[in-house]
Amino acid sequence: MAAGLLWLALPRTLAALVGLGGDAVISAPQLTGGRADGDALAAGVASLESSAAWHGAGLTHIDHGLLLLRQSRQASSPAEQQRLQDAAALRIEQGLAQAPGNPSAWAQLAHIRARRGDRAGAGAALRLSMLTGAVTPSIMPSRLALGLYLLDGLDTETRTLLAGQVRLTWGIHPDSFAGLSHEPAGQAFIRRSLADLSDEAVSDYAKRLEQGR
Repeated sequence: MAAGLLWLALPRTLAALVGLGGDAVISAPQLTGGRADGDALAAGVASLESSAAWHGAGLTHIDHGLLLLRQSRQASSPAEQQRLQDAAALRIEQGLAQAPGNPSAWAQLAHIRARRGDRAGAGAALRLSMLTGAVTPSIMPSRLALGLYLLDGLDTETRTLLAGQVRLTWGIHPDSFAGLSHEPAGQAFIRRSLADLSDEAVSDYAKRLEQGR
């Protein structure tokens, strides 16, 4: 019995060991604020490909997709960048199918889809990002900016969630609002959303907007 359990656990253990290289590449730049070089990214991708082959865990697919996305930012040509972004989207989608409770991964997928021109798909991913993690400080300003960009195509539920994000982000990252949206519709949406907090919040937003011009 014990031997059988050990055999069942072996692929997961090997996947974790093999995937350590990829995890290091993902986490190190986040901790240091630095930028992983091309060789490190390639090694991380290869490591996570091996890990996924042993054990197709959702988080492994998501990490693989995030590394491919980082690689795409260093691509030598638009065609290579598009290929890497498409591969990143596929991996992230595979990961989210198994581990859907990841607001950051949904947000990254929303950004990829928006860059492709898939506004409906981007809005759907944005909605799931907000539902799975309304308060995720590291992604809230960029997620809100994307929501304002997609605003005219969002359904009523997603607009309601986005209005909540305006209020939550205001409480955590008020300095980010000056550069969030220069479109009249986006600014009007922010003002209406902040009006539910107080007149003072709306006035403060107007001042920050003016200072950011």
